[in-house]
Amino acid sequence: MDLKLLKKRIYEEEKIETLLDSLNCENVHPEQNNKLICAQLPDGDNKRSIQIKNNENLTANIRSKGISGNIFSVIGYILYNATTFEEVKENLYQIIQYICNTLDYELEHFNEEPEEKKTDWCYFLRDVQKDRKKDFQLDNIPVNEVLDENILNQYIDFLYIDWWKEGISERTRKLYKIKFDLRSNRIIIPIYNELGLVGIKGRYIYKDKNEEDNSDIPKYFPLYNFYKSIELFNYDKALEYIKQQKQVIIMESEKGCIKAWQWGIKNCVGLMGGDISPAQIHKLKKIGIDIEFIFMPDKDKFDNGDKQKILMQQINQVKNRIVKIMNDKNNLLKIDKKHSPTDLNREIFIELLNEYTIKVYKS
Repeated sequence: MDLKLLKKRIYEEEKIETLLDSLNCENVHPEQNNKLICAQLPDGDNKRSIQIKNNENLTANIRSKGISGNIFSVIGYILYNATTFEEVKENLYQIIQYICNTLDYELEHFNEEPEEKKTDWCYFLRDVQKDRKKDFQLDNIPVNEVLDENILNQYIDFLYIDWWKEGISERTRKLYKIKFDLRSNRIIIPIYNELGLVGIKGRYIYKDKNEEDNSDIPKYFPLYNFYKSIELFNYDKALEYIKQQKQVIIMESEKGCIKAWQWGIKNCVGLMGGDISPAQIHKLKKIGIDIEFIFMPDKDKFDNGDKQKILMQQINQVKNRIVKIMNDKNNLLKIDKKHSPTDLNREIFIELLNEYTIKVYKS
């Protein structure tokens, strides 16, 4: 992946300021006869904290944080709080996908052309050169390997009683292959993409309320690890309904998708977390230009200013699509109960979906 080509295109098309605006940076402005683009961090007060040289290298500094690198370093810090070269490299695929989403580029356009192999007469200097100057290279695009379905046989067929009380049926449990792991005391949620089984998540079952409040045990844990940020729960089942209805409903949890499916609403996908990643946005955009996005986050997104900013920063990547965001005007959901849109009943979910979806965008 030739990231020099990507930086060159950003420079030639004068998109530095567009990227900084999409990240909710303030006071974006040129200096030094347009040789330098400066801006203020979203949560900062220094109007010149971010400084990006307006040339093909896009060399950058975040002065208030002591961070040096290039435009990837700036985006890595704002999106993922990456402060070192290694941390930016760890998130590089998502950073590059964010740029492509925001600027409506295709990632594949920046693949390197194979070069004729030449004799390297200075091979003995290469390690010294690497130490002298580091630059980012996107060597690998994350891919989830398809697992053998037989690994699910180690778990028992069992519907957790609290899920049953919420209305999830045995038929739905079988459809989603929900099981239980006696060893770890976890509900087993298999994760599929369009190719097959790629991971298994375990949801811990707390024995009492005090344990839930004080336990250091993570609620969700991958029993078979996978790249969560490149997958969407229920995508394999929902895809044909998304295409039919020209609409995708985006929720946070797996259980929300499961309950919605049982209610007959089958065009839902789950983020398996609170935030949508650039790779997940790209996956949904590839379905078609005519697909409408409806974001239905949990209640706490509406009562927390910082979380609202993050949500809007993510939505800025959805170019050339209609985007809607659920707005619970009548406070049907309660933040102290940690309500998600499907936590009450089908009627309230439909009401939230149809009557209180606001903020329509056409980027």
